[in-house]
Amino acid sequence: MTTKTEKQKMLDGELYMASDLQLSEDREYARKMTRTFNQTTETDGELRTRLLKELFGSTGEHLGMEPNIHVDYGYNIHVGNHFYTNFNCTILDVVPDNMIVGGNPARIIREIEL
Repeated sequence: MTTKTEKQKMLDGELYMASDLQLSEDREYARKMTRTFNQTTETDGELRTRLLKELFGSTGEHLGMEPNIHVDYGYNIHVGNHFYTNFNCTILDVVPDNMIVGGNPARIIREIEL
């Protein structure tokens, strides 16, 4: 029988030890990426997009977020096309296409028709 890693348990939705070395390193990487993103300016649109595409598990086209953002791991986040969040957003879940997210704490406000 193969023993699952704590990361695999997390990805499978099972109980896991967040203090696991690999998960700790993954969170540290995500913190570094979000800190870099949060230090960008309003004229750094291309850099912001590049950082988010590197941090998130997957993204659609037309991605926009305003700083400050916070995530646990980043790679568990999958956002669809035409995704935008306003300031001070924490995301820990999957977000479908054509959504606007706002508020603190963030909530999906509505689906938009394009």
